[in-house]
Amino acid sequence: MNKLRPVSTVMLFLLIASTSLGGQKTHPRLQRVLNAISSGEEVVAWVYFQDKGPNEALRNSVPTSVVSERSLQRRHKVRPVGALVDYSDLPVAQSYMDKLATHVVCIRQRSKWFNGASVVATKQQIEQIENLPFVRSVELVARFKKSPEEEEFSSNGDQAAAGQPAEVFSFNYGSSLNQVNQIKVPG
Repeated sequence: MNKLRPVSTVMLFLLIASTSLGGQKTHPRLQRVLNAISSGEEVVAWVYFQDKGPNEALRNSVPTSVVSERSLQRRHKVRPVGALVDYSDLPVAQSYMDKLATHVVCIRQRSKWFNGASVVATKQQIEQIENLPFVRSVELVARFKKSPEEEEFSSNGDQAAAGQPAEVFSFNYGSSLNQVNQIKVPG
C-alpha cells in the first residue's frame, strides 16, 4: 500500500495540473502576453509534449545507453544500481521536434527531463502549436530583470556608508562580495 501512495499523489498532481488550464494548452500567463501583442511579434515559450513518442515503449525498461558512462558512475554514488536511469532520461521524440520545427521561428533548446522544447514563435504559430496532438501544454519562458535600483556595495561587501564613495564593480556580486573579494576576484 505504501508503494501506491507516491504514485497516487503524482497522478493527483498531474490531474490537477492538467485541469487547471481548463482544457486549453496555453498557460494563462502566456495567454495574457499573447493578448497584448500583435500577430507578428515573437515570444519565447516552452512546449511540453504528451509523451516520449516512439521511445514510450521503453518506459518500464530504460536502457543505460541513454546516458553517458560518466553519468552512470556519478549516479551510482547516490542511487541504487537498478535505478540509475529513469523515464526522464529517455530522449525527446525526434519526430515531435521535426514537426514542431515547421511551426516555429526557431527551436532554442530541447530538454529530455522536461520532455519539451524552448521555442521562439509568433502569436499565430503558438495557436498552431496548440493544435498539434502530441503537445501537452505551452508556457511562457520566465525572464528575470535586474531592478533599476541596484545597490552599490563597497569593497568589503557592506553597503557604502553615507558620505563614503563606494567601489563600483562591473558585476554585482551581491552577498558573496566578501568571499570573492578575499581571493581578489573583483578588481
